[in-house]
Amino acid sequence: MTRVTIVNQHTNNYGDDIAGAALLNGVAALLNPSQIDIFYIWQRDNPGLPIDNPICTHHCLQVLSGRTDARAVLARHTLSFALTRRITHPELRELVSTCRDSDTIFVAPPARTLASIETGCTCLS
Repeated sequence: MTRVTIVNQHTNNYGDDIAGAALLNGVAALLNPSQIDIFYIWQRDNPGLPIDNPICTHHCLQVLSGRTDARAVLARHTLSFALTRRITHPELRELVSTCRDSDTIFVAPPARTLASIETGCTCLS
């Protein structure tokens, strides 16, 4: 039984959706996981990748959604973690807990990075 987590999955444009779907399909085919958790960043009004697979769980964390400027909230919780070694934000606790329970973690590539690799261009993200 293998659990895979994909973090930092961008969406809101076709390139990022295609890159994410390719990663997800590749992971499903090559690793044959029993569960795949996908954590989105910057999804705003998009519900996530157009993948309807029963082993996939889509997580749209409001603190990472880009709907509001959450930098102050993230900074406060980062400082709290540095001082107490406890994760106090419930959504971030869910993300960290899922990653700890996973066998493999992938950081989703944005489509811009994949295009740069394909064309041999340098991309500074």
